[in-house]
Amino acid sequence: MTTPLRLAVLGLDTRAQNLFRMFFRGPCLNQAVIVDHDNDAEAFLIDLDTQNGAKLFALQREKYPNRVIIVLSLKDQTPIGATVFVKKPAQAQSMLSAIEKTRALIKEMDTQQALQTRFKRAPEPPPPPPLETSRRRTDNKPAPAELPEPATQPADAPPAMKVVARADKEEMATHKVAMLLDEQSFKSYLGYREDIDPANPAQLASVYYDPKEFLQGHIQSACKIAFARNHPIRLETPWKSITILPEQGLVHIVADEAQIRAACGIPFRSIIGIDVDSPSQQQRVSIKPLTKSEFEEISDSPHLVRLDAFLWKIALLTSKGRIPQGLDLQQAFHLKNWPSMTRMLLPPQAMRIAGLLTQQPQTLFAAAAKLGIRQQYVFAFISAAHALGLTEQKPVVIEVEEKPEPEKPAIQAHPERKSLLKKILNRLKFF
Repeated sequence: MTTPLRLAVLGLDTRAQNLFRMFFRGPCLNQAVIVDHDNDAEAFLIDLDTQNGAKLFALQREKYPNRVIIVLSLKDQTPIGATVFVKKPAQAQSMLSAIEKTRALIKEMDTQQALQTRFKRAPEPPPPPPLETSRRRTDNKPAPAELPEPATQPADAPPAMKVVARADKEEMATHKVAMLLDEQSFKSYLGYREDIDPANPAQLASVYYDPKEFLQGHIQSACKIAFARNHPIRLETPWKSITILPEQGLVHIVADEAQIRAACGIPFRSIIGIDVDSPSQQQRVSIKPLTKSEFEEISDSPHLVRLDAFLWKIALLTSKGRIPQGLDLQQAFHLKNWPSMTRMLLPPQAMRIAGLLTQQPQTLFAAAAKLGIRQQYVFAFISAAHALGLTEQKPVVIEVEEKPEPEKPAIQAHPERKSLLKKILNRLKFF
């Protein structure tokens, strides 16, 4: 097994570092690990878009001129020298490729340094007598004077390209959909929505959307049919052909990230205007069972992705921080199961939202207020979790504070007062 690449992270806060640790363990197949000290690192990871990103990069390059630096940025960067560029938001495939490039650069620099060291070493002393030479060669076996060969991977290490697609068909191309969105990336992907006043009916209505009007609704209906029949089906649409394999938990779709995002962002009735596969724009939506030959044709396709991650992403891209119709924002939401976050397109603060709603049911407004984050992040998370059936709603429990009973005044010791009748009876005794 390939040893994880040791990376020191610069310019990222604690939350971002924790997300990258999870990202490296899951989608990146443990091909890299974050270390705490520069001296323990083989390379560095820097976010160039932070306030001090460029300054950190320059200082690190000056301090460690022979260390490889993986640069994260929203803008395309031209790698110079020992630099590897990864465009944000970081995807597993691009990060795995960057890790392999980093390993190759480290190996190349180590080889060059070994060559320079060998050529600059002190001249060897004159050879000893023949008997001593023979004995020394037998006992010590000095290394020959030829150039050193570059280090190679162990025999059991997989080739570099096999870290993306595993032999297990259920895991093929799984991590192509895994992304970690920061707040800026979320805004670029899904836009920006102001927080609303839950007491304002007009604002409350503006955060709802109907999944049936979008591609999301057709995919969810097809999934229900596929699981009810327990048989692969193909959803034919005017846009793309989508195949659902319920037993394997996979979906097959030939579309890149930009095409999927565009298809999710507009009502389905308008989808025929983008990237139509069929020459006839009048093609109707249909669902049909998959034949054995069709199944075998796509069983080894690189376009297979995990169904749960695909549904999560479709819901997230469609909601844009809104809530599906049918959910009651006045009720509390409870997260029944923790999502598999190593495979998901994660909105900002996803781990904190999941942790809060797993522990105790909350209204989404209360959750956003308690976490101190925008409502849009909570709405987006719940929309995606609801698409996978991970949420349930419960009536809001109104906790009534019991007022403490007023303290009873201390009873003062007074002489016992005789009643009027008793006084009269006492006086009658004297007559």
